[in-house]
Amino acid sequence: MPTVLDLTNRYNVQYSAKAGRNVPTTTGKLGILPGQYTLQRDGMTGAFSLANAFGTLPGSTLAAATAATNATTLETLHFANHLHVKTDLRWRRMYHYKNRPFRFKRANGNYITQQLPSFPCHYCGIYLPEEFIEVDHRQPQASPGSAIIKVLRSINAGYTGGASVGTKAGQIADLEANNVGVLNTVDVSEYDWNVAWQAGVGFMTPRAARYTLSSQGQTFLTICCMLWGSLAVEKRCLNSIINLVPACRMCNGAQGKGSKLYAVQ
Repeated sequence: MPTVLDLTNRYNVQYSAKAGRNVPTTTGKLGILPGQYTLQRDGMTGAFSLANAFGTLPGSTLAAATAATNATTLETLHFANHLHVKTDLRWRRMYHYKNRPFRFKRANGNYITQQLPSFPCHYCGIYLPEEFIEVDHRQPQASPGSAIIKVLRSINAGYTGGASVGTKAGQIADLEANNVGVLNTVDVSEYDWNVAWQAGVGFMTPRAARYTLSSQGQTFLTICCMLWGSLAVEKRCLNSIINLVPACRMCNGAQGKGSKLYAVQ
């Protein structure tokens, strides 16, 4: 996991990427911060900041120890393959995994009930056997910038203009420490059944301050890109336990209940 020494050594590599990074709310994509800002390291304190020819970006100074700690959290909470989260005990606890009765019709016309491991869909609440549950990226793969902001603000409230409000964000320390038994469960979204099942909405409504990186958040994002590269940072955030939820087939899609719920409710 990244240490202060790792950050320092990577910074000292001549060609490591140090251009300031940001996620504009207008694009939802990770990009270069306007103004020709670059990552700087204070030789006395070791703190990082963003600066250009006119000076240091106000509020961008970040202690190296904080950056290393938060980068370790980011690394710890992600999965190389998002499907692997289905076997994670923390995720199972938070999303109500348990054996439940399911009724099957037999060839002779009778019915039989079997106990099967299952999850409720996070969006509509329908219970399905584990094999039929899909893993949905809460912030979609088509817009990795929103996943980056969601994960960064969950790790450190100072990285965005507004603090996280979700259940998972309030128990980051227990998630990182693998304290399965104390984790709170995440309520289903309880879709409004009076709204059409499918509708032409695949967009994300703006969350204003909560979806705007602070100057310090831009510094941390720049450090992460310096460490791993932009694509790897996107993957770490998209496949973070913070960004993954169980969903049925209907809800998991650009036109399903998941996107409908997220866009307008």
